[in-house]
Amino acid sequence: SRRIMGKASFSHIADRSGLIQIYVTRQDIGEENYASYKKDYDITKHDKIIESVLSLLAKKGKALEINTSNFNSHGMFMPNDYYVKMFLSLGGKYFTVGSDSHITTKMTNGLKDGYEFLKNLGVKDFYYYEKRKPKKFKI
Repeated sequence: SRRIMGKASFSHIADRSGLIQIYVTRQDIGEENYASYKKDYDITKHDKIIESVLSLLAKKGKALEINTSNFNSHGMFMPNDYYVKMFLSLGGKYFTVGSDSHITTKMTNGLKDGYEFLKNLGVKDFYYYEKRKPKKFKI
């Protein structure tokens, strides 16, 4: 879906199991790019690029964040299970779970569900970071 509002737009990029909301302004990307942006996009056509990024994260021991901001409204996490499984298959080990909230009363929204989501995909260890070092904890 798209909401074109003159100089700015909200739309969703479809992936294999859900939607990612994005916000774009003409001023930020220019007239020509904005016109192109209004077309539908399927993120799966970028799987090779996404795979290379996830592979680099895994090789460098970096965490993939599970964003829970869409869970309450759309019942999905970002990235979805397809990309989490891809990360795991590439040797990814570290995950963080966050709500992306800027409102203190909503900061923990979906976190329990995010951990359950990862558990259901076979993730057993969870991490938080202290001084940029991963610290393991059990749920």
